Order: sequence, then C-alpha cells, then structure tokens
Amino acid sequence: MLKSFLVSYASLPLRHHFVVSLILLTVMGSLKLLLVNSAPDGIWWQALSTINLFMVITALMYGAIIFSQIMASACALVMQVLMPGENAIAAGAVLGVILSAVLILLMAPYLLDLIWRL
Repeated sequence: MLKSFLVSYASLPLRHHFVVSLILLTVMGSLKLLLVNSAPDGIWWQALSTINLFMVITALMYGAIIFSQIMASACALVMQVLMPGENAIAAGAVLGVILSAVLILLMAPYLLDLIWRL
C-alpha cells in the first residue's frame, strides 16, 4: 500500500499545480499592488499587511509541495535507472522527499528574505 502511494505520488501530473500556482501568483500580485498603493496608516494597511503575510506563508507551503513532488519524481527516475527493480521507484520517491526537505530547510532563510523584498 505504501509502495503504490509512493509510486502514484512520484508520477502526479504538474498541470494542476501549474494552474493553481498561476492563480495563487495572480492573487498575490494583486494584493501586493493594493498594499503598495494604499496609505501606510489605518486599519486597511494593517489588514493588507496581515493578508500579505498569509499569502507569503501560503506560497512557501505550496512551493514546498511542488518542490517535493518534483524532487520525488526526479529521484524516482534516477533510482529506476540506477537500480532497476520493483522497489526502485518507491525508494527514489522517499529519497526525493527527504532531499527536498533538507534543501527547503537550507534555502528557507534566503527565500523568506527574497519574498519580503519583492
């Protein structure tokens, strides 16, 4: 059961994630535009700042999911080439998710700094 889940996780299509990411980036861009054009005082500024923080956290979480899926797929393909067998795809997916978690941990401070500067 775990093996079939990992195989299906490694082979999910990216079209759905592309559409959702495009919608998310459009919403984030419009909120950022509202934040820049509003006055820096009053309740609307505070509300937009809170929404901006929420959108940054949402973008980071969704980006981590996409990055994890891409790394799982890539590592599953590499493991299938290196060690052909029935467990190669599942092992590659696990290694890809672990590798993506380590890379996200190392890149998080730089990504947060980059997002806040935009």
